[in-house]
Amino acid sequence: MIEPPVISDLVPHAGRMLLLERLLDSGADYVTCEVLVRADGMFDRDGRVPAWLGVEYMAQTIAAYSGLQAQASGQPVRLGFLLGSRR
Repeated sequence: MIEPPVISDLVPHAGRMLLLERLLDSGADYVTCEVLVRADGMFDRDGRVPAWLGVEYMAQTIAAYSGLQAQASGQPVRLGFLLGSRR
């Protein structure tokens, strides 16, 4: 089995702002990433995180997918932006 890439090689976040733990699985049209809620995390509130943080988890997972696509085509991993969401 081939080990998946290290998440920090795919997502242009660093330190405590890299919220994804690791890439679990990927395919041509999907990725699955893992998040660990840590007691010392910036957003931890007694073992919980605010619901809006799910949007950031999603955005970083999309960044991981984009990073995989970039690597597969020999391109550098690039910074992206989430411009908005509804409700």
